[in-house]
Amino acid sequence: MGNKYTESQKKAISKYMETKHTIKVTVDKDKAEEYKRAAEKEGKSLSRFLADCAETEIDKMAQILTLDGREALEEGELTPKELEGMYKYELIRKASKIGSMQATFDANYKRVPDAVKELSPEIIASVVDALYDAYSEGKTK
Repeated sequence: MGNKYTESQKKAISKYMETKHTIKVTVDKDKAEEYKRAAEKEGKSLSRFLADCAETEIDKMAQILTLDGREALEEGELTPKELEGMYKYELIRKASKIGSMQATFDANYKRVPDAVKELSPEIIASVVDALYDAYSEGKTK
């Protein structure tokens, strides 16, 4: 039995892999099957499908940035984690009834405990609004 790959094929694969990084993702088995079906539907490998999904999410988050912010992300001055935080903040602000009042929103957002900030943007927005309502009611009494 001979080798599966020629020496030149091994070199080509090695050169290709120099610019790549393997990422392992652990998900429930039913989710894995769902992702595989979705990838097949798109005519993509599972790896390409997941990478495309991640890129789409990063692109959506980057839409809240100015041109300078996008450049900072591309140049590594802004991390995807920081971008995620900015994106979540914008979603919270949009979901809050006081989100259009920047200073008022910020003052109430700062009062939200860190543990609560792990929840969904909609829940955090309702906490911000509840803090605002409680404060407003206290001022009028």
